[in-house]
Parts: sequence; C-alpha cells; structure tokens
Amino acid sequence: MKRLVSFALLVAACTSGSGEPGRLRVESAFARPVVQAGGVGVVYLELVNGTGAADRLIAASSPVAAEVETHETVQEGDVARMVARPEGFVVPASGKVALEPGGKHLMLFDLRRPVRAGETIPLQLRFERAGVVDVQVPVRDE
Repeated sequence: MKRLVSFALLVAACTSGSGEPGRLRVESAFARPVVQAGGVGVVYLELVNGTGAADRLIAASSPVAAEVETHETVQEGDVARMVARPEGFVVPASGKVALEPGGKHLMLFDLRRPVRAGETIPLQLRFERAGVVDVQVPVRDE
C-alpha cells in the first residue's frame, strides 16, 4: 500500500504544475511599474503549450487590479493603437504565443495600489482546457 501511495504522489507531481513538460506553462512574465493607484498597468509573458491540443487564454485576474483584459497593439498606417481582444489568445498545440511590447499583452485597469519595481504581483490566468494557472509576475523597469 505504501508503494502505491508513493507511486500516486510521484504521478501527481509529474503531471501537475505550470512548469512541467506536457502542460501549459508561463515563462518570462514581467510587469512594468506604475506609480499611482487607479492607474493602468501592463503584463507581458510567454504561454508555452506542451500538450497536443490547442488551448485559449480566456480570462485573467489579479487582486491588484479591478479588471484584467487581453489586448493587442495593432498598426494602422503610421498609428499604433490598442485593441481589446475579449476572445483571448489561442495557444497552438505544442506551440507558444508571446505577449510582448508592441503586440499582445494583458492590461491591468484601475490598479488598487502602485506596483513598484522589485515586487511581484499575483496573476491568475484561465484557459479553456488547462483551467486556472497562477503566476507571480515580477515588476521591473524596462
């Protein structure tokens, strides 16, 4: 019985967590500092899908913001503008999607407090298939 429990714990450890192969994981996450409460923040990260099925980031939330939205910067002629992407972002099977400056990103609206370089902010990502993934996002100057 003891071996069966140990084996079950080993299997659970190998199939859980956002950093394991065969799972959807988050890499290279960071946010920029915002000096005042009520402001708007931004989070960048990379979503890596280690599974054989596409997934979709459908929602995000953080206790430091009243709302978190999926956005994308689009170029229209000489003008770049931000567009909300309420449908979220597809992460292809065995692929990745980068949320980076000048492209896809997460907007944090109505910050409840300033966010300073050197701290981390909690972020919860919700996916269609993978469910909820919790991330600690470092805040850094860029």
